[in-house]
Amino acid sequence: MKAPLLIQFDEHGTHTVHAFANRAAYLDHLKTEEARAEANGLKMTGFAVRGPRKADLYVIHPAGQAAPMPSRKTLHAILKQYKEDAR
Repeated sequence: MKAPLLIQFDEHGTHTVHAFANRAAYLDHLKTEEARAEANGLKMTGFAVRGPRKADLYVIHPAGQAAPMPSRKTLHAILKQYKEDAR
């Protein structure tokens, strides 16, 4: 099974897009990032992104606050840019 694309927003609001060769690498990355967030007093919250390509969205945010969900327009722009860069 191919791993989904991962869009990750850090606590400062900047994003990175990750593609993984397999599901194991994807899960290892999530475990590492979640451990890093917890070590810094933060929380990692995940969302599914609907679109032509399966993608997951994770937002790192302060543990006592709700996760700030980026707008659909922002997510679609990120996916569009990723697709163009992959060409």
